[in-house]
Amino acid sequence: MSSASCRGFHCRGRTAGCEAGDQNNLLHLYSQNIGRVTSLRRSWISEPLSAHRNVPRACAVSLGKAPAQLHARGEQETFPRKSPKAEGKLRSSAAFVALRADGRVLLRRRPEKGLLASMMEVPGSEWKHDFDRAHACHSAPRLGARARWRQLPGMVRHVFAHFPLELTVFVAHAQPATAAPKGACWVKIRDLADEALPSVHAKVLAHALDRR
Repeated sequence: MSSASCRGFHCRGRTAGCEAGDQNNLLHLYSQNIGRVTSLRRSWISEPLSAHRNVPRACAVSLGKAPAQLHARGEQETFPRKSPKAEGKLRSSAAFVALRADGRVLLRRRPEKGLLASMMEVPGSEWKHDFDRAHACHSAPRLGARARWRQLPGMVRHVFAHFPLELTVFVAHAQPATAAPKGACWVKIRDLADEALPSVHAKVLAHALDRR
């Protein structure tokens, strides 16, 4: 018995119809690439499947009731289905939360161009694929001899459109008279809601303030 090819999978026989797995695959193929589906919710298709030269006759016969079958299974709103996007390579970094004794936290403004442009952030190291946690504190703000950076347990994870990010959070406590390093400023903790903080840095601050 000959078999008819349907873009990567086969229908076994021209009259016997497709097997269940082939039918689901063909339905997905039809909804994405071949047919013009007017409304799966109404359980009908704008053109007969047999009208498409890329669909063998056996497949067209088998899929003639496909929308009704989708509706019966409660899957009519799941088509067309998009393939999941591949998650980019993980980047890691350190975030440094400096807390001053008078209720302020150290922030700085991001560059005017690029991701999260011109928003406020917690100082941190570069986001890298080969982040070295052992030497992370080399990138920490200088707050005077008394300030000691302490790594917090756990990690902050955030997913951007093209890559995931993991941040190791460090905390240090500074005296009330400690000046802010160049490019940074002290912001009252109670006023953080008024700052343009991206969600990833809001997570960092929440992580740190819960454990201070």
